[in-house]
Formats: sequence, structure tokens, C-alpha cells
Amino acid sequence: MSELSIDEAKTHIQEDGFYIIKNADLGSRFQEMRENQRSFSFEEDTGFSFCREFVLSNPVRDIMDALNSRYILAYSGGLSPDPGRTLSFQKGGQELIMLVVQVWPKSPSSKYYRASHKKEITKVRGATRFFEVAPAELKEKGCDAEDLDMDQGGL
Repeated sequence: MSELSIDEAKTHIQEDGFYIIKNADLGSRFQEMRENQRSFSFEEDTGFSFCREFVLSNPVRDIMDALNSRYILAYSGGLSPDPGRTLSFQKGGQELIMLVVQVWPKSPSSKYYRASHKKEITKVRGATRFFEVAPAELKEKGCDAEDLDMDQGGL
């Protein structure tokens, strides 16, 4: 697991809206579970073990504790790649109201919009239960797309 400063993670989450923890072991296990058609659901031993080892690991718990975050464990299934949509996990505004831990396999292609959580941006509830956002409005509000490089997997 990459070196981690809890204060650095907390600052990135509050200011940028995200923090990345690269983890090659997680990426390999994720790929192995997919190839063997293992379930990621908490109701299955394989999914619960994966979650306990990687998502509920000390760095993640330490970050949530530093943010005074309440823990609600939820599994929403996987999000399929959809280059035509830009998703948001919360309605928006200045206050952090939820922390989502995303598990990334090796080599995903995704973009993040730094500090977009602090902007008042039009969001529409999409078919995936998440909010959809127009990239043009993000750009207009000063939020440029940043490529996410998780070639080995991570959180």
C-alpha cells in the first residue's frame, strides 16, 4: 500500500473531493475474483473477506475516523464504464455529507473533477441512482477533468 498521511488524505478529501490509495494486491485480487466469477457482495464469504481486507483496512478506517465519519457499510454493485455520463455521488454544496470508498480494478479509465463537490452544479438523478452532471457545466464552474491512473488498482 502506498505511503499515507492521514492529514494529507483528509485535506485532499475536503479540498479536492477525493483521495487515491494505490494498491497492487487489491487490483490483483479484484481481477482474480472477476475471472473466477466470485461475488463481491457482503453476503458471500468472498465478498466479505475482500471488503474486510481492503475496504475496511486500517488506512481507510483511519481516514474515516479523522473525518469524524459515521460508518455505513453498503454495497451498490459495480458501475459499468459509461464514457457518455459524468456521475456524482452527492447533491452538492460546501459540506461533506458522505464518503464513498470506490474499489478500482487494474487499468480503469476514469476522470475526476477536482473540487466539484464544492460547486453548485445542476445534478439530475440518473438511471444508476447516482446524480448525473453535464461536463460543460463542470468546466464552466472551473472544474477541469483529471484522469485517474489506477493501473494497478486501489481505492
